Amino acid sequence: MLGVSVRAAWLMCVGVVVFASAVALGAFAAYLVRPSDGSGGVGRVLRLVTPSRDGAPAVPEVASGQPGRSEAVFAHPATPDNIVDNSTYLDLPLADGEPEAVLLIVGTRGPEDTSTYAHEIGVWYDRNRSGRWAVFNQDLAPMQVGAEFDVVILEGADKLVHRAEPNNTEAERTYIDDPLTNGNPSATLSITQNWNPGGVAGTYNDHPVGVRYDDERGMWVIYNEDLAAMPEGAAFNVEVSEGGQSTEGTATP
Repeated sequence: MLGVSVRAAWLMCVGVVVFASAVALGAFAAYLVRPSDGSGGVGRVLRLVTPSRDGAPAVPEVASGQPGRSEAVFAHPATPDNIVDNSTYLDLPLADGEPEAVLLIVGTRGPEDTSTYAHEIGVWYDRNRSGRWAVFNQDLAPMQVGAEFDVVILEGADKLVHRAEPNNTEAERTYIDDPLTNGNPSATLSITQNWNPGGVAGTYNDHPVGVRYDDERGMWVIYNEDLAAMPEGAAFNVEVSEGGQSTEGTATP
């Protein structure tokens, strides 16, 4: 009996050591993938998830409420060190110096971790600041210290950048004409306004935006929810996935 007790105690100790080692390794791996937040600190990786492709139940949604995705979601805090006027500059090594990168804002929080942010926002590429991307207030109001934005760098082929032009825009809406979305009412679209795709030009659209499917045309539509005219040149980063509920990524939650 004594031998059995000693053996059980030994096995328990081994289990504790293995568990502690796994926890330590997991924490170290998480530390390695955290990006700098531009202020000498480190941004938080909220979650890294992969959507279901085989009919199995989808993975849990990310903290922002967006459908499960395979890209990392980074929490970027606006601090005095990374704010310039109405913008907060991101420090994302995979996007720095990449004007063709496609960024999505999947969540916003006001100062002091409040759930609302009182401005329409977008992203833009600044060639004059070493090719940095920034989140900005469409109404040009100063960026608030303490605001936080959940940022995704879209990867893979299920993304596009749409620009409103005379041939695709009517009143408050602009029609997306792309094989990813045409004739696909079950798609899920997530969008973020992009002031200057490719780092050139720039168009403001200080309005809440949404998406809907036009059954008659078999096309998806991006529209200003307050029915204001869609300005020519307004541009949008779009992520396309299957199933779920389409959402936008720039309006106040």
